[in-house]
Amino acid sequence: MTKNAPMVLTINCGFDWQNEITYFAQLSHNEKRELFFRILWGKVKPSYYFDGLESRERDIASIDHISFHDDGTVHIRYYNAAKKKEKIHHAKLQNTILTMPQDVYGPLLILSIYDVDAFRKHIGKASSLVFEGAQNIRYHWEIKDTHQFSLVFFLVGGDLNYKMMLGNHFPAVFNIAASPFLMNYFGDVNKVVMEHGEVKKVNDLGLLIGYTPKVITRPPPRALVGPKKSKEFTRIENVLGLSLVPSDDKIRRLV
Repeated sequence: MTKNAPMVLTINCGFDWQNEITYFAQLSHNEKRELFFRILWGKVKPSYYFDGLESRERDIASIDHISFHDDGTVHIRYYNAAKKKEKIHHAKLQNTILTMPQDVYGPLLILSIYDVDAFRKHIGKASSLVFEGAQNIRYHWEIKDTHQFSLVFFLVGGDLNYKMMLGNHFPAVFNIAASPFLMNYFGDVNKVVMEHGEVKKVNDLGLLIGYTPKVITRPPPRALVGPKKSKEFTRIENVLGLSLVPSDDKIRRLV
């Protein structure tokens, strides 16, 4: 890390189910403001990647991470059957991380868990993933009266009120009280405006993790299009859903 550079940050996400915490995902960033999202795989890893919108399929051994780069490109980095790293290119972010205006927000991804009890049997860890030399933050959600939930990750400009944003753009979708917001996510102290010893404003991006009991529509039991339409999904697809760079409309259509 260079001198006076902002501290790199990792955020671990977990849920509390019947008084037992399971950590299932991590989001980190580097000094270039690139983001890296990891699922904390357990006993079972995905063996198939299917994108119905673009009719793309891959036989895979595991997803390593999803990266959001400073030029707006989004990659899924995975291992193939020969344990060689390969990548799947996704649509670019509308606003790059470096040029995103302060009066807009940008959804990064949706992570849906369809069955909490089944999920924790196959995915997740009892301890969070900690990187040496990084600041580490843990969030966990207490899951009651539901077996499903989603987290939606947003970058939010410093001119926006995240509570009003969620309420106005996504009415009846999110539990705002359970949606943590990390002001000045990238830790640049030069972007912080102080007044009378208190933070008045941050002219930089914050990270919002929107919590909702709604989920992405469950996938079918097998692929419906493409050359491998007889391919049956594994247990992963039945308990976990992912959507990268989702539109506002897709977030509003969570069920």
